[in-house]
Amino acid sequence: EPSLTRPYNPPLSDQQVIGYFRLSKDIVNELVNIVTSFMPNAARPCPLRFLGSGSYQGITGSDAYVYVSQSSISQCIQQVCGALNEPAILNEWVCFPRDIIELQNLRTRFYQQHHFPGAIGCIDCTHIVIIAPPQNEPQHPEHIYIC
Repeated sequence: EPSLTRPYNPPLSDQQVIGYFRLSKDIVNELVNIVTSFMPNAARPCPLRFLGSGSYQGITGSDAYVYVSQSSISQCIQQVCGALNEPAILNEWVCFPRDIIELQNLRTRFYQQHHFPGAIGCIDCTHIVIIAPPQNEPQHPEHIYIC
């Protein structure tokens, strides 16, 4: 079983793994096992950490559990993303509705579970509140605000 920690660090709890990778420990281990056969070297969990956080900053140098250089992470990310795009992996983990009936069923289920009409899925992301500036303030003209 691939290790999610360096040998001298205590093992990560399930909650810590979810906090680091945004995936359960079982799924991280399964993904590492799956991509290993498509990569020239042993898969490391650092690309999954990057994909879960979207940032190199938390995983270069200061992360006690997954720390490698930024250039090493870049190479691993390229390898893991390439492996995840292999048809054998992609077709098992990613699926889209194949016809209008599946699409309608998906919309119905999504509405029943989440009360969001017309949705067929979601992508994990961060929501940022954007507050519109006052419109009639001379020191803050509208044209200088770019989102």
